[in-house]
Amino acid sequence: MLRILVIALLGINLALFGWRMLTPAPEPSEEIDRKAVRNVARDPLPSISLLSEQPSSEPRVGVVQRAPRECFSLGPFMTRVDLRVVASRIRADVLSISTRQVEAEVNTGYWVYLPPEADLQRLAVDDAVLSAGGVEDYAVIQRGPEANMISLGLYGRLEDAQQRKSGLEKMGLPFVFEIGPRIVQETHYWMDYEIDTGQGTDVGELTADEKAAQAGDLERLALPCSSLEQALDNRAEPVLALPLEELGIQDTLDDES
Repeated sequence: MLRILVIALLGINLALFGWRMLTPAPEPSEEIDRKAVRNVARDPLPSISLLSEQPSSEPRVGVVQRAPRECFSLGPFMTRVDLRVVASRIRADVLSISTRQVEAEVNTGYWVYLPPEADLQRLAVDDAVLSAGGVEDYAVIQRGPEANMISLGLYGRLEDAQQRKSGLEKMGLPFVFEIGPRIVQETHYWMDYEIDTGQGTDVGELTADEKAAQAGDLERLALPCSSLEQALDNRAEPVLALPLEELGIQDTLDDES
């Protein structure tokens, strides 16, 4: 009986083995192994970043880093020669220079006067009355904006002009004397320039342009650097650009005759 059972088991095993050999392998399952997914989620992927986003202590090739800078305007200079002298002193300490000229109204003193008279006969009468009344040091202006005005003195200080007017009024003359500033048009020159603030100076030491401002009794005013850049871009305009050939600066001013 045992022998029959062993033979039966052997036959069943042979049959199962043959069936497995003849049966094709099943297609891969489309279901995702959840355990594998959990493992992947547990191990994050490495992050990806662009090269431009990566921090770097070295500047990238082709990127120009501008030094800290400030721009100033120095003046007014009374002549172009004065401007050129100062430009030669500070040119080694600045990055760029541009110059310009402006027409300025300047108060040169205080006039004591009688207003211009349109009627020349009336002007002659006033002249005679002043002379007969003992007034000295007066003159009739012949030409210019003040033509036909009678000047009774030009004074540098307002107090002196007021004193002169008071003295005339005490003489009892039939006039209303006036005081006004004498304004003239003058050409002034200014130098605009850019400096590298990264260079610096010792504490308490004046820069070359500061020394020039003090020595020449000039003003040193802060200037937007965009104004200087525009002036350098418009060098074809008739208002100055500098280097002087002998100074290494550019100058579009004509030489003074």
